[in-house]
Amino acid sequence: MTRVGPSAIHGQGVFATRDTPAHAFVRPPRGRVFRGYNHSCAPNARIVFSAELAAHSVRRGVVRLLRDVSAGEEITLAYGPFRPCRCPRCV
Repeated sequence: MTRVGPSAIHGQGVFATRDTPAHAFVRPPRGRVFRGYNHSCAPNARIVFSAELAAHSVRRGVVRLLRDVSAGEEITLAYGPFRPCRCPRCV
């Protein structure tokens, strides 16, 4: 599962509370849906929508890990080219 906490990238971030394997679906902190996930140019997760989720009986977008994530590690997404990057690689 996840928790919200201070981020080295920007303000608050979403962090794994336990070691989680690649390709796992991540439940966001209660009431946050996609809020709170910071951008990274080397993200460890992505948002997955309907077509990919039909096999898993999920009806809305979710966050899915791209690689193994350790407990306490921030879960990040690639926002795309329209938002400035504040990740440690770019700052």
